[in-house]
Amino acid sequence: MIKITTIFGEEAVKKYYESNELPSQDWLMDNGGVVDEKEFKTEAEYNAYIAGLNDGDGWTDYHIIRHLNQTKKEDSPFEELIWIRTGMTVQSSRQNIEKILAGNTEVLYDLLQAGNYEINGETYIPASVAEEYNKEHDTDLEEKDVEFHLCIDKHATRQPLYTQLRGLSNAFISALSSLPLRPDGWLPHIVYVEEESDYPVYTMYKLEEIRKDGSCVLFNPKSGERFNDRHLYEINIDWLDTVLRRYYECCPEQENESRHISATPSHTSPFRKNDIVKLTDEAIEMLRHSFGDEASDYRKDMILRVEYNKRNEDGVWVAGVMDLREDDIQEFHTTYLRLATAMELHKYIINQIKQ
Repeated sequence: MIKITTIFGEEAVKKYYESNELPSQDWLMDNGGVVDEKEFKTEAEYNAYIAGLNDGDGWTDYHIIRHLNQTKKEDSPFEELIWIRTGMTVQSSRQNIEKILAGNTEVLYDLLQAGNYEINGETYIPASVAEEYNKEHDTDLEEKDVEFHLCIDKHATRQPLYTQLRGLSNAFISALSSLPLRPDGWLPHIVYVEEESDYPVYTMYKLEEIRKDGSCVLFNPKSGERFNDRHLYEINIDWLDTVLRRYYECCPEQENESRHISATPSHTSPFRKNDIVKLTDEAIEMLRHSFGDEASDYRKDMILRVEYNKRNEDGVWVAGVMDLREDDIQEFHTTYLRLATAMELHKYIINQIKQ
């Protein structure tokens, strides 16, 4: 079902553009114009209506608002998180293993950060996790322990490309929706959205506004429609990349600041969930000194997604991050992380597509 609201009349359309609200009935009575709502069962019926408006006359101007159909159970553009108890094997020297057996948390922490482990033990989701998920999402999943028996070499396993691309899309959305400035020459910006017709087509829009929750305003210059409640995840990922790079061209100092944001003291974490980050040069050198060139070189090119933030007892912020190519979470002090740049994300996408 396609639902639209049409505003007829030059002054009524002007009023809507100025206030971003539909003219009231009292205003229409005093100034002229009509606000009409319609529903169409198919895209063909809707297109026929638009064609009729374009061919008709009698109104000096009109504006169409197309409403998106959203349900309570619609999938979120962002990924969900659940807590799983995982069995694993840690590999290291005999000296380190004996320290772990004696309860040395620091040695275990260092080995996990270095990736010296494999998931190969009993793994399960506690019943309490399903219970909390049911409450949060109004679902009716069975509330019991869910057991898995896995044997995964995380270095030989990588996420499917579509999963990586979805993670990158979330990263672009997070970056774009948190940009602090609106420089001249940035918006509106041309973007393309893949839409279903008789076959998939790419439709050109102008991206006019980006909000903090990831929603946006798209304008179709061909039909004259302006959509006030679309979302960035609808836009092709290449164009999200283009819009972000254009932002940094308009205000390059923001990209420079993004490389050093984690060094700024704060009462809150410098990163948000779904931010895409990389290890700092300092962190890479520490890994090289502790674990050798192979471990540090592997992590130098990692693109990481922030899954959560927590604050240690000493007040230091720690971020749980996941390599986009893998499915395990590692923790790093936020001082050892920085935001990935648009060019680094673009390079990563190209490399994944080539593979």
